[in-house]
Order: sequence, then structure tokens, then C-alpha cells
Amino acid sequence: MANLYDVFDSDLYRDSDSSNLHVTKIRWFLQLSQIPEVTEVPSFSGEAQSYLQGLIDGFIISDALEVKNIEKVTNHDVKAVEYFLKQKCQSHPEIAKVLEFFHFACTSEDINNLAHALMLKEALNKGHISVIDELIKAVCDMAKANAHVPMLSRTFVGVDEFLF
Repeated sequence: MANLYDVFDSDLYRDSDSSNLHVTKIRWFLQLSQIPEVTEVPSFSGEAQSYLQGLIDGFIISDALEVKNIEKVTNHDVKAVEYFLKQKCQSHPEIAKVLEFFHFACTSEDINNLAHALMLKEALNKGHISVIDELIKAVCDMAKANAHVPMLSRTFVGVDEFLF
């Protein structure tokens, strides 16, 4: 039996530079359709897969704001994304038949954990970690260079007690 987590090592995700919750939900949904044992969600046609990919590629600020508005009602980020995606997919006949499976066999924690891991992966791939390493080194160098400088925050004595 295929593993839903395989989607994040698959070609579907390898070239993606986005790791938002909506991407994770769509990738989960696509992977679910590839598991033969989940007969309720048949394998999507190429056109349906393209439609879902379009939701990823075409995600814009107004979509994010729409998700945030839904979240104001649901008070739940992953559920808001689910409702948003269901709204977007209602018009697609093939996908509309299985809308209730967008969140099947996963928890919100699954979606959040995968989305966070993918954000870290993206940071690594884009070289952000090296910038953070440089920042840490600069702060450490400053701390060493200024270690001899007295600081009021290093004492338990308050400013008034120290000065008078």
C-alpha cells in the first residue's frame, strides 16, 4: 500500500518552491487519489491534476485573504484551507464528486507538520540558512568583542539602586 507521506518525496513536490497549507492539502489529496485501496477517490485524470496544480500555481494574495476570512469563522487554519479548496473545486465535475476527501486520513497536525517541514526545506534550498548562519556568527563575534563592557542588564541591582 502506498504511503501518503510519499507525496513529499515525489516529483509532484520536488520542484515546488511553495510550502503553504493549501499546497500541502492539495498534494495530500492528489496522493490519496493514487492509492488503489482508497476506492472512494479514483485516480484523477490529467486534466483534474492540472486543475489542482493551477490552484497551487495561481494562488494569489486575494486567495490568501479569502482563506483568512474563512478562518475568522472557523477559527481553524487547516479547516479554512479545506473550505477554500472545496469552494474552488465545486465547479470541476470530477473533483466535485470527492470533495469530502480533502481531509480524509489526515489530521490538521499532519498538514501543519508537513507544511512546516516544507518551509524549512524551501529555506534550505534557497540558501536562507547560510544567511542565518552568518547572522549568528556576527552576533557571536559582537558578544565576544563586547564581553568586557558592563551592562546594567547583567546585574540584579536596579538602575536606581546602582546609581544612588
